[in-house]
Amino acid sequence: MNPEHKKLKAMSALRGQSIKDYVLERTLATSEAEHAALRELEQLLENRIRAAQAGAITRRTASEIFAHAARKKRR
Repeated sequence: MNPEHKKLKAMSALRGQSIKDYVLERTLATSEAEHAALRELEQLLENRIRAAQAGAITRRTASEIFAHAARKKRR
């Protein structure tokens, strides 16, 4: 068993994981920035859902909203 394998085995054991799970978690884990972006998106969606449930919705299409925003920006 080489030193790198021993280290992986020890680190995974300390976390109560198999070597495979430990390596996968370390290589595929999301970064803190990704977690922050996900939390921000979740908050935005929660606010939108509450607004829709309260009846604060629009009948305009997305294209109409974008066109309105573009006109407003040009002013």
